[in-house]
Amino acid sequence: MTWIFLLILLIPLICAGAVKLICRGRGAFIFLFAASAVEFILLILLCGFLRKLPEGFITHGSFSFFGIDLFSAGFLMAGSLLLLLVSVYAFSWSSAVELASGASGDPGKEDGTDPSMAACLLLFFGTAAFVSCAQNPLSLWLSSEAAVLSGAWLLGSCRRGTGGIWEMLWKYLLLCSAGLGFAFLGTVLLSTAVCQGGTEQFRWLVFSSFDILSSQMHAGWFKAAFIFLLAGYGT
Repeated sequence: MTWIFLLILLIPLICAGAVKLICRGRGAFIFLFAASAVEFILLILLCGFLRKLPEGFITHGSFSFFGIDLFSAGFLMAGSLLLLLVSVYAFSWSSAVELASGASGDPGKEDGTDPSMAACLLLFFGTAAFVSCAQNPLSLWLSSEAAVLSGAWLLGSCRRGTGGIWEMLWKYLLLCSAGLGFAFLGTVLLSTAVCQGGTEQFRWLVFSSFDILSSQMHAGWFKAAFIFLLAGYGT
């Protein structure tokens, strides 16, 4: 069933590119609905499979920095259900705005059918899925950075050219960049704690091994790393 795990991670990203390249008008939101429905069904199947596993965890070869358990699968299932509901609302909203635009006789008016919003929603969910499934400090930080950037693109796609959105966008980027900066410093301090403790395998460190390696880490560096990681990801 590892192929289901890989599909859950890759389908939103692939569909985001497909929506941007081939979809036009309200078809983008139909594609969004279909992709989110498939994602939700796959997550239901994966949860049923995880309940039968003794360890309740799935990872895969080159994707060993990412894995999924019942907790992260449940979190992603809630996110995919929310995305499914958003796609229904977005389709009805785009239809209403398009009709209003046609009734006003202003074809140049922004009609809400730009596929960028649907692509950004899929991309944001896809990067959030990588964050939820990250099993390594480096992969967690990189996935969080990707999620922040895709979230900024999503905000920018809502109402282009309006001052309120751009003000919200730069404040969002400023706040998230500060948090990611603290998180990056915490990741560096964590690697220092591992190396100072005599372990040179930080690159392959996974969260499940912390209970084993905690006695080998340098206590001072690890405490400092925890403070910065808590402040960074909390922001």
